[in-house]
Amino acid sequence: QYVLFMITSLYAISIAIILLILTFNVIKNRNKHKVALGNGGNKQLIQAIRAHANLTEYAPIILIMLFLAEYNNLPDIFLNIIGIFFICSRIIHAYGMVKLEKYDENNKLISGIKLRIIGMIGTITTIIILICTLLIQYILLSINNL
Repeated sequence: QYVLFMITSLYAISIAIILLILTFNVIKNRNKHKVALGNGGNKQLIQAIRAHANLTEYAPIILIMLFLAEYNNLPDIFLNIIGIFFICSRIIHAYGMVKLEKYDENNKLISGIKLRIIGMIGTITTIIILICTLLIQYILLSINNL
């Protein structure tokens, strides 16, 4: 039987869209500040690069764990709650990092970190929820196979 992992696919698409938006933001900042390689020490470009990179650091493990939870038949409602929570967390984090954070001339953060913190708390919470979910699924499936 051919199985489609539609829920994981939906969140992979959502993450890809966010990634493209962040990619275009990096490109825009590279053009604006005339920096082809690296960050040129420009704070806006550094923020754009880090917002993009931060998503690429967390998205793969989330998608792998979401896929495994879906494969193990976690109910759709829970998969969607987890997926929506992660997507919202990443949007909040990126927005806070790119639009609200301000730094002084010594690269010291002077304002705007609250949304970034909320986004990271949501991301870490998503990972913890998925770890617990997969562990519970593993234990239940192991018990059923005894």
